[in-house]
Amino acid sequence: MWFNRRHGLLPLLLLLTVGLTACLRTALTCDDPLGCVEARANQTIRIAALLPLSGSGESLGELARNGIDLAIADRGGGLLNHQIELTLFDSACQPDTAQSAADAIVADAQIVGVVGTICANAARAAVAQLSPAGLTMISPANSASNLTRPDSRQPGYFRAAVSLTTQGQIAAQFAFNELSARSAAIIYDDSDYGDELQTAFAAAFKALGGRITLRSRRQIELTTVEGIVNSVGLGRPDVLYLPLFAPEAGLLVNKLRQSPEVAVTAVLGTDSLFLPEFALSAGAATAGVYVSGTAVSGPDYEDFLARWDARFDERPSATDALIHPFAYDAANLLFAAVEQAAQVDSGGRALIGRSALRQAIADLEPMTGLTGAVACDPFGDCASATAVGIYQIAEAEIRGEQWPPPLVWQPAN
Repeated sequence: MWFNRRHGLLPLLLLLTVGLTACLRTALTCDDPLGCVEARANQTIRIAALLPLSGSGESLGELARNGIDLAIADRGGGLLNHQIELTLFDSACQPDTAQSAADAIVADAQIVGVVGTICANAARAAVAQLSPAGLTMISPANSASNLTRPDSRQPGYFRAAVSLTTQGQIAAQFAFNELSARSAAIIYDDSDYGDELQTAFAAAFKALGGRITLRSRRQIELTTVEGIVNSVGLGRPDVLYLPLFAPEAGLLVNKLRQSPEVAVTAVLGTDSLFLPEFALSAGAATAGVYVSGTAVSGPDYEDFLARWDARFDERPSATDALIHPFAYDAANLLFAAVEQAAQVDSGGRALIGRSALRQAIADLEPMTGLTGAVACDPFGDCASATAVGIYQIAEAEIRGEQWPPPLVWQPAN
């Protein structure tokens, strides 16, 4: 701050006056092409949370809701000298339900922005309604790559979660640079999840100089597993990448360990295997298997967990880290953008342009979040790659004595 004894406090007061004039306006005008949300003095600023509050994803919705709630609490419950009002809408992880909820959000002109969804199918249905209406949604959990692909992204969509494309690229970097693998086989299942991960892994691994010996989309069953193992063995790959789910992956890994051709091949699984049940059910065959998973740690996260414990009486588990820290960061990203986009007058009235809000999210400097440096690229991906790490299963996990396994690698900032 500019200050010395000769000039005293006058320059300081002038600077403060200029700063206040820049922030506080006497007359607010909405010239935003998508319209504005007005919050008069003593009115709340309304934020929507579009989450699974019923159905199979209800527990995930509760984790996200608690993360958002804690983000609000950490701001003292307010934004721009207005109280934050969180309004909940149920997506049920179903497109039809999410679309109906999105219609209700659009009908409420006071809703500034949306944190959600958890499931990608609900996101596609909801954002198709929200984005054309001028609303902005930030997801804490969607990983489907096409949600932020240039040819399919809705301009009102952002996410604080790590995309499947990024996860596949991170796995390829680990395999090539850390395992010194130069050849890889890929067995993936008949799902969009498996297809997106294997596509990203193969492209990144080849770009690094690696070679793909096998790339097979298969249903893993007792009658087919031996043939799959033989196919893998023909190429003698350095690493086997498995975008599969637990029962099928466990069946395949057990058979792999019995084959002389691939018994020493490194196995690298995806976050679908970042579950204690995988190691427990597949047993000794999983010893040494690598799996990718959310890697959130550090003093800020420990403080967050302590506040969570005090507020909700029970800490979330390690596998729950896929949701709650990202929900906290998504909410704070939205709050920071509202502060940047808003016009505020001396009487406490706030005017938030809907287009300005989107631009503010895109323009924000990297925000230090629980999950890393949160900053958005031109297509709405805001997550830090450091939020994903590689773990290695050992005897303690196989015996059910601890979870998660030791973190062995994380990408650099």
